[in-house]
Amino acid sequence: MKSKSLPVICILLTAGLLPFSAKSQVTRPFAPGDVFLPDLASIVANDINKVSRWYADNLGFKLFKQMSLPQHDSLRIDFLEKGMFKLEIVGKKKAADRRPLTSFENPSITGYNKISFRVVNINVLAEKLKASRVTFRTPVFHDDVFRLTSFIVEDPEGNLVQFVEYDR
Repeated sequence: MKSKSLPVICILLTAGLLPFSAKSQVTRPFAPGDVFLPDLASIVANDINKVSRWYADNLGFKLFKQMSLPQHDSLRIDFLEKGMFKLEIVGKKKAADRRPLTSFENPSITGYNKISFRVVNINVLAEKLKASRVTFRTPVFHDDVFRLTSFIVEDPEGNLVQFVEYDR
């Protein structure tokens, strides 16, 4: 059974019930207390159109990008945003089957969930996590469309945690 602690931590951070520093300096290495802000969440949907429409109609999210990979069991991802927060709605024919993400090329990907944090000095953070023997699910990569550098790791329960630094 998966841990329910990650959503609770997100709620506590959002509500301001867990302390974190609002200070961050680009010139120093990543350190405990640096800003960690929720940036993106992913959810799996059997009916991607219905779910995306629900978030738009009920919560005011706007669709800003769609990715379609029909060769991977009709994988489609709707990227929605509201303010600075982004939401990925991931749809596949077999979305209820929740096997782990092993690579973006793996045709057995059936859905995943993750939390993403916006950080500064992402390469320093990546090196620190590597030194701590954290399991990396992706290498550090750059995305020209989103204009960001990112990587994804796995927590002890197998939840995916993504770190993002946007281009300046």
